[in-house]
Amino acid sequence: MAAMFSDWVIDLPVDIHRDLIFSFTVIRLLKLAKEGQKKIKNKDVIMGGQQSVFTEEELQDYKDLTYLSKKDIIRAHKRWVALAPEILENDIRATLSAEKLLNDLPELRVNPFADRLCKVFSSSESNDGSLCFDDFIDMMSVFSERAPKALKIEYAFRVYDFNDDDLIDIADLTELVSRLCGESELNQEDIENLISKIFQEADLDNDSMLTFAEFEHVISKSPDFEKRTDMISLGIQGMTITVTRA
Repeated sequence: MAAMFSDWVIDLPVDIHRDLIFSFTVIRLLKLAKEGQKKIKNKDVIMGGQQSVFTEEELQDYKDLTYLSKKDIIRAHKRWVALAPEILENDIRATLSAEKLLNDLPELRVNPFADRLCKVFSSSESNDGSLCFDDFIDMMSVFSERAPKALKIEYAFRVYDFNDDDLIDIADLTELVSRLCGESELNQEDIENLISKIFQEADLDNDSMLTFAEFEHVISKSPDFEKRTDMISLGIQGMTITVTRA
C-alpha cells in the first residue's frame, strides 16, 4: 500500500507534487508543535507568568488533598523555597529542621505553640519536628479559611496534648495556660484555679482529663460555654482555644 501511494505521488505533475509535499510538511510540523505543547503543559504549569515546579497532575493532586487553591499551593511553595533556596529549590522532598522553621517563619516565631505545631505536622520518622513541603502544605491547609472547623478542633487537641497520650490532663493544661498567659502573669494558685474552672466546664466524667470527645463538645457544641469565655488566639488564622478565666 505504501509503495502504491508513493508511486502515485511521484506520477503527479511537478507543481502539484511540490504543493502536496509542502502540505504534508506543514501538517507534520503542526503535529510536532502540538505534541511539544502537550509535553510542556504536562511538565510545567504556568500561572501568573511564573513557571511552577509541579506538573499539572501534581498540582491537581495537592488541590484535591488540601483546602487550598492551585494559586495558594504555588504561593506556598514559593514561600517554602525562600526559607532555604539552596536546599529546597530543586528537591521537593527536602526537609527543614524545626529550629530553622521557628527562627525564620514569623508566624511561628511569635506563636507560643510553634514547637508543637511542627511536631504535630511533621512526618519525620525521627519525631524531631522537621517538615518537608508536604507537611508544610498540610499545615497551611488546616489553618486556611476553607478548612472545616471540625478539622481545626482535631488539630488543636493534638497541639494541646503535650505528652501525646490522646488526653488533655492537668499537666497539659498547666503547660497550655503557662504558654498562653505567661508565667509572670499568673501564680501557681491562679493557674490551679483556672484549670479547675476548665474541668468544671469540660470534664464530663470528672476524671480530671479531657478526651477528644469532651474537648470537641465544649468547643463546638456549647454556646453557653463560649459566651462566658475569652477567646485566646493561637496566632494562626482560624484556630483558637477557649479558656474560662477565674
